[in-house]
Amino acid sequence: MNDKLNDFKVTDRQTFIKFLDLLRKDFLDDPESWENKTLPDFLEALRAYTEDIQGYYDNTKQNINADRPDWSTFTDIFKGATIYE
Repeated sequence: MNDKLNDFKVTDRQTFIKFLDLLRKDFLDDPESWENKTLPDFLEALRAYTEDIQGYYDNTKQNINADRPDWSTFTDIFKGATIYE
């Protein structure tokens, strides 16, 4: 995943849309960096990472409640699904 995508801040619906554009471009430009290259694999990882994301927040000492998501939480889930096994 490129630094531009990693550093992109999502704060609302419009920036989330831009993030999705960057995510798509990242896949097209660098598919080797993605663990989940097919839609079924990506959707399974998306589901699994959504289930496990609170553990990520807790382990990285981020004071985020995944049960009360905002747009940046969805960004974290989508980024995680690109590499989650």
